[in-house]
Amino acid sequence: MAWSLGVGERTIKSARVRVGALGSRPQPLKAVEDTLQGISVAEVRPAIEAALPTALDELEVNEDRHGGADYKRHLAGVLLLRNADEAIAAAGSA
Repeated sequence: MAWSLGVGERTIKSARVRVGALGSRPQPLKAVEDTLQGISVAEVRPAIEAALPTALDELEVNEDRHGGADYKRHLAGVLLLRNADEAIAAAGSA
């Protein structure tokens, strides 16, 4: 996940979110990207939580010995939220 902020601002100008290792290629979470556009850093976690079910359902996921599709989608969501929490904390300390 990457987002850009204006200098001295706390509003997201653009965001890119990709998930890898689930299918044959990295895949965008377009619903999450669209949700993050134009919101403040403080609103990131609830915005992601709201958009995540739709975004995860759109992913192409290969089931294998490491887990089924539902497990892998769930794990992708957990890891994305952890990443968002770290980014929010870093933005707050900047």
